[in-house]
Amino acid sequence: MANLTESAVWTGVYQFETTDPITGGPDGMDNLPHKHLVNRTAYLKAVLDALALTVDGINVTVSTDTKNMSDAAIKYALTQAALANYSVKALRQQVQQEGEVTITNRGLVSGAAITKLGTSRLLAIASGKCFINGRVYNIDAQNSLSVPVGGASSAVCYGYLFLDGSNIIKFYITALGDAVPSNGIKACTITVPAGNTDSVLVGVTVTSDARVEPNYPISLDSPVQTYSAINPLSDNKYRLDFDVVSSDGAPCPRNAVGVASRATNGFTMQLASAADNVVVRWRVSALSLPAEQPLSSGWIGRLEAASPATY
Repeated sequence: MANLTESAVWTGVYQFETTDPITGGPDGMDNLPHKHLVNRTAYLKAVLDALALTVDGINVTVSTDTKNMSDAAIKYALTQAALANYSVKALRQQVQQEGEVTITNRGLVSGAAITKLGTSRLLAIASGKCFINGRVYNIDAQNSLSVPVGGASSAVCYGYLFLDGSNIIKFYITALGDAVPSNGIKACTITVPAGNTDSVLVGVTVTSDARVEPNYPISLDSPVQTYSAINPLSDNKYRLDFDVVSSDGAPCPRNAVGVASRATNGFTMQLASAADNVVVRWRVSALSLPAEQPLSSGWIGRLEAASPATY
């Protein structure tokens, strides 16, 4: 790990701006305030080294006024270093936060009613249409696999639609307690009582709770929303920027991603597009860093007006 290069000059300490990128290296923005503080420290060392000169073996007596000035300047430099470290930490953890999320946008368009088949614990789905991967697919009428038998207690499983390798929509059922796969479309929720083995599914409840968008892809009645958590902030008046990295199917411009709600510890995005699998990079900006405090008693002015050769 390399050290910063020192230069014995007294300069102001740079304040991070909302537009500054987070980069390291000798010329990186993250190191700029530290370079300024390192330069100040080198400057102060040169001053102190000059004060420690000896003449014919006799130490030069440093006046109380000069010593007070040096002590105050060193204390001020240490305070500024602590402030810079705090600012960098705040910049990375709170002031500027970044993340990435994938928004899935899929559901039913029409039809696809689900009923109990009446034998072998099977369900049947009627023909219809669904949307996935940014386009509409036909659903052929078909039967599901068997609904799982009940376990030791009441449990839930799900019926879902899946696009197979031949671009055909298939109807499947999850195991008890399992979620719908990430590449599936939820079609119904199935509640299975404890110990249920009835072949015609007596006692089993099938709830059709799929998302339905009858006007897809022209318009969406219930746009999909996704929540992203952030490190807690003091208020929700932060700025949010979105960048659409990729999407499937329909076009998805940046302005298709909006903010539905925001809180101090997170926000909810809403997608106004027919696209699916939309990868969004987000950035939270809440820049409010403490201002640099002037050195008291006028010592800073005297330091700026002096040079190491003066002493």
